[in-house]
Amino acid sequence: MKLNTLISFVLVVSASSACSQNVSSADQSANPASSASKLSPNPNHLKQLRETKQCPGCNLGGANLSGADLRTANLQGAYLSGANLSKANLTQANLITTYLPGVDLSQANLQRAYLHGAYLPQANLSGVNLSKADLFAVKMSGANLSQANLAGANFAVASLPRVNLRGANLKGTYMHAADLVDADLRRAVLSGADLSAIYLNGANLSGANLEGTNLKRSSFAGADLTGANLQRASLLGAYLTQATLTQARFNKANLTGANLKGANLEGADLKGVVGLNQPLNSSQPPASHSH
Repeated sequence: MKLNTLISFVLVVSASSACSQNVSSADQSANPASSASKLSPNPNHLKQLRETKQCPGCNLGGANLSGADLRTANLQGAYLSGANLSKANLTQANLITTYLPGVDLSQANLQRAYLHGAYLPQANLSGVNLSKADLFAVKMSGANLSQANLAGANFAVASLPRVNLRGANLKGTYMHAADLVDADLRRAVLSGADLSAIYLNGANLSGANLEGTNLKRSSFAGADLTGANLQRASLLGAYLTQATLTQARFNKANLTGANLKGANLEGADLKGVVGLNQPLNSSQPPASHSH
């Protein structure tokens, strides 16, 4: 009896182990990222991309695609972690939900590219051209976008905490409800952009150009806007508590209902400002965004 019990126990354990291995294999097959050798591209996928420009869901992790012509390529849901796409031409490419952490896209051309929900934390996009690209709900925490051209791009509800946008061109960019907490936007150009309900707490916008920008219900708590140009900007209901606004230019800006409690306005130019004759601490900060 004891021998039979022991044999039965061994058989059950063996069956359970085999089942677990099968489930694990099935999971990996369903998820190309998990089955992939993380920074080693699948050679068949790489060949497929080069020959057809059609490689949705492919494993291209660590691939060297520097300077590649990938115009209109379909890379939706592909795995490109650590890949080198510097100076690549990805004009109008489909990168929707693509996995791109740590990717090098420096000086790449992504004009009018589609990056809905793409994942690019710690990516290098310095000098990239993303003009008129669609980056709705993109996740790019800690990414480097210094000197990038983002004119006319859509960053609505994007998650961009701690990104480097120093000297970037964001003219006419749509960034409604985006999260840029602690971002570096020194000397960035945001004239004519829509930053309504944006979350810029702790961000550095010293010397930034925000002329004519829509900043309604935006949050700049603790932000540094030293010497920033906010002429003709709309700051209706904006939250600027504890912000540094020294030497900032507010000529003809609309500050109706803005909250400036504790803000440093030393040397700021307030000529022609609308709303200064009303209470400036009545607004509530917009809800923190989590994307």
